[in-house]
Amino acid sequence: MNLTPEEMAAKAGESRSGVVIGVSAFLMALSAVMVGLRLWCRRERQMLGLDDVTAVVALACILGCGSSIIAMTHYGLGRHVYTLSPQQISLYLRCFWVSILFYTYALSAIKLTFLIHYYRIMSVSNMRWLYLGALGFIILWGTYQGIGVFFFCTPFQSFWDSSVKGHCMLSQPTLWLISGIVHIVTDFAIIVMPLPIVWKLQLPLSQKIYLTGIFGLGTLTLAIAILRIQWLDPVADMTWWNVGAASWSMAEIVSGITCACLPTFKPLLVGIKNWLHRPNDGDSTICLQDQGIDGLTGSTLAAFEGHGGVGAGPKVPTSILMYGTQTSISAYQGGNKSKKKPIQTNAEIMTIHLIEASEEHLPAIARIATSAFHPNTDALSRRLFPPHLQPTGVPDGEAAYDWRFARKASSLASSESHVVVAIDDEKGQDDQVVGFSLWDAPPATGGDSGPSKEIQGTALDKEAYNEMKKTVNQDAVDTFGGQGIAGVWHLDYIGVSPGNQRRGIGKMLLQWGLDHAAAEGKDCYLVATEAGRPLYVAAGFKDVRVVSILGILHYSMILKADSS
Repeated sequence: MNLTPEEMAAKAGESRSGVVIGVSAFLMALSAVMVGLRLWCRRERQMLGLDDVTAVVALACILGCGSSIIAMTHYGLGRHVYTLSPQQISLYLRCFWVSILFYTYALSAIKLTFLIHYYRIMSVSNMRWLYLGALGFIILWGTYQGIGVFFFCTPFQSFWDSSVKGHCMLSQPTLWLISGIVHIVTDFAIIVMPLPIVWKLQLPLSQKIYLTGIFGLGTLTLAIAILRIQWLDPVADMTWWNVGAASWSMAEIVSGITCACLPTFKPLLVGIKNWLHRPNDGDSTICLQDQGIDGLTGSTLAAFEGHGGVGAGPKVPTSILMYGTQTSISAYQGGNKSKKKPIQTNAEIMTIHLIEASEEHLPAIARIATSAFHPNTDALSRRLFPPHLQPTGVPDGEAAYDWRFARKASSLASSESHVVVAIDDEKGQDDQVVGFSLWDAPPATGGDSGPSKEIQGTALDKEAYNEMKKTVNQDAVDTFGGQGIAGVWHLDYIGVSPGNQRRGIGKMLLQWGLDHAAAEGKDCYLVATEAGRPLYVAAGFKDVRVVSILGILHYSMILKADSS
């Protein structure tokens, strides 16, 4: 470049190094915060997995890439190349090579984080082989690129040391363009892969759009990858030109890890929401919302909606319940645990107690099940009782009452089933039953209690019902072998009347079964909804697998006897 001494002096004073350092430091800090929050949220939900490992690997590579870029500023990045000495240029190129290495591994780790997360939550779908194929491709491509960085120039020292004679396979712009196009194509594929499953789920349109938005967060990374293409053809003044290329490269990998972490932030958002809306009068109410899905004899769902405020599950046969600013402690006394009577120690007399149900409680139980698990508010009930099967002249959702009544009566007659009701003595006679639960206990003989009686219902979609039974029974077999749930205490369902939610009734009903299982030294097992899962995690349950029931995701969970 032909420049006058005056122009050379002016160019020598120009520098964009501060911009590079500022951008890189900010993006490195952002990525560290994102991954840190991800790990905290996953630990809170006891769901740390392989995708969290790859997220940490991606963070390490991002920090390595950012540090290499900052180091490049000490050897000329952000200044004009013709103002640098040959030694500075050689050290600049060495740091540049290291940044390429970290950038390459970071991209692969981020893509693996997305795909492993998708595979984990969609592993029961028919597309699991597609996810495995995508994982295999990314691993192979990432390995090829990672190794290729070392063999792009032979020997690879010739990349930064002009005194070392060597040759390169392709020109740098050609190699970077091919790599950039592959990354754009794989980014797009990762974004669209989960969408067909989302739109097949039996969910309201608004929830489908929300999930599409969550999975589509990677669009930001895709857009940045496309914009970065324009910076892949270097100019002669490479140290000045590379400011834009390095900044866009950092933006691409940091946006990728950010988008991979954001979907895991639900516990954080719930915590912030609860903190912003916490009462100022010292109220310590446990915030629970009890909902669920009516059960299946043998193996079915404990679909309980829990929202925050639930502490670690009790480890002894007591229940600690909070009502407003009152604290009530309910314990059991007596020799036979199935006939124990509750006693209370509380600041004021507690009005709710548990008893095993009798026939006189069946109408109230069926009424609670019909309202708490209404097809308009419960996705699974909507599949079991679709609108086209509902009789005319009957209030919406009420056609399920007779079937639910018959189901409860069948469970009540079973020697291995325990139907427990929560009674509120302050309520009127017709409204005293405020919640119920169904627990399947191990048969006294240690064998299967036999097939259950089939309950007919004109409003019931029998095909969907049979498919649900098949799925949940298969999960029990996969978990415990051929004996299924015969050797464990199985929580079939919990239901609390809508007008009595957020009083800790659901937790009380849960603890009843945990106490009995602990006394017998038996494991507890259930299948929970996404919203209900935090309650069971707080009680000590651990995830076994994700189960898709009629297109709705649930969690198979176990509480081991030795952990209670």
